[in-house]
Amino acid sequence: MPLIHARFDGVERVQAKADAIQGVVQRGMRDPLRQLARLTGVSAAKSSVPYGTDSAAQQLGEKAVAKDIALVYATPSRAWRDIVDQRAAAAFWRALKNGELERAQAILQQYGNELRDVFLQPFDDGVAHKAARDPDTGRVRIEKPAMIVIEGGESGSPLDRYVQSVQENVGFGKGGWADAARRLGGIRGIHEADDDISARWILEKASGLGEVSEGGSDDAPTITISNTVRYASNILAASAQADAISIARGRFERYLFSALQAELRSERLAA
Repeated sequence: MPLIHARFDGVERVQAKADAIQGVVQRGMRDPLRQLARLTGVSAAKSSVPYGTDSAAQQLGEKAVAKDIALVYATPSRAWRDIVDQRAAAAFWRALKNGELERAQAILQQYGNELRDVFLQPFDDGVAHKAARDPDTGRVRIEKPAMIVIEGGESGSPLDRYVQSVQENVGFGKGGWADAARRLGGIRGIHEADDDISARWILEKASGLGEVSEGGSDDAPTITISNTVRYASNILAASAQADAISIARGRFERYLFSALQAELRSERLAA
């Protein structure tokens, strides 16, 4: 199972500030480095597709799932619209409603456009969709639907229930990064003022999906955070991963600066 890593072993840009703080706070670099790695996990969770942690991001991911499934399974109403000849379309719909599938299929075969040669069938419980998904990205890339689902297009239908079940997977990729952040001390930072509740669609799926590996010494520590979700690298491109690390570094620098100010204030008060 491929992993994607964000590795920190030096943190050159913030080393000078850490060295300045070192004499004040009298502690090694491991704790600050864990904070940087945690912030990177938080940032990576937010930067993964669909970008964000709020309900709008969740809905965007769910719409992408529904769109992909619709590429595989056409509905009777779509087949009806595919027949340009109005009389033929009406005859197709009557035959379908009367359960005359062979007649409906023959009309579609003769008068259909894009869905000609696509067969009317009962829903196959998602077999065709799973076969059409790219093994690395999970996305669907096909030119024509695999079938026209005779009981599709209605709320509560087998196809509708299948779409909802697949949509429940939205957030797993982000959850791997959230889990790594949680292992390093918490997911503070994923929540924002207006989306702390909707972020549950990520956090509830996070358990066990993130990994943290620590090494080195307290003076020269290393930390590697990993997302074990198979398609993680496809929802966090290299450029987005670099941006996530950059954002985390900026937050970490501000954290170090604040820590230094607090310690200096404490030293002055104690003098």
